[in-house]
Amino acid sequence: MDMIAAVRELVKKELEKSNSPGQFSLHIVPVRDYAVKLADITGADREVVELAAWLHDLTRITIGPKDHHKTGAEEAGKILRGLGYPEKTINHVRDCILTHRSVERDGPPKTIEAKIIASADAMAHYDTIPLLIVFKFRETGSLKEAIEWVLGKVNRGWENKILLPEAREMVKDKYEAARLILEATLKYLD
Repeated sequence: MDMIAAVRELVKKELEKSNSPGQFSLHIVPVRDYAVKLADITGADREVVELAAWLHDLTRITIGPKDHHKTGAEEAGKILRGLGYPEKTINHVRDCILTHRSVERDGPPKTIEAKIIASADAMAHYDTIPLLIVFKFRETGSLKEAIEWVLGKVNRGWENKILLPEAREMVKDKYEAARLILEATLKYLD
C-alpha cells in the first residue's frame, strides 16, 4: 500500500470509530476529489494536496470543531512523520490544514496548495446541502435556523473560501442553485 493510501485508510478507520462516520464519504472524499482535480488543473503539488485533503478535518470529527485547523495540523504532522514523510512535505501539508478555514486571525492561504484545500473544503458543501440542513436541524430543532445557517455557510464559502477561478467555475451552478433554493425556502418559514 502506498503512503497516501495508508493515510486514507487511517482517516477512514478513525472516522468510522467517531460519532460521525458518514463524514468520511460525505465530506472528506468530496474534498479530496475536488482538491485533486484542482491540483491537476493548476499544476499544484498533487501529493501535498491529497494528503492535506485526507487529513484536513480529522480532528474536527475526532476531537471537536474548536481550533480544528490547529489540532489537525499537529495531528497531521505526527501521522506523516510516523510514515516517514520529509519535513518539507509535512510542513506544506500542515500549512494547508492551518489555513483551510480562511480565518483571518490565522492568515489566509498563500500557496496554491493551501488555496486548493480551502476551496475544495467549501466546494464539497455544495454537494451535501441536505446533509448540512439535517445536521443543523438536529442541533437547533429549528428548520428556519438550519436553513439560515446553511445559506450563510454557502455564501461564506463562495465569498471567502473559494479562492481560485477554476474552483469557482467548477461549482458556480451548484452555488447559485443552492442559494436560490435556500432563499426560496426561507420565504415560507416566516
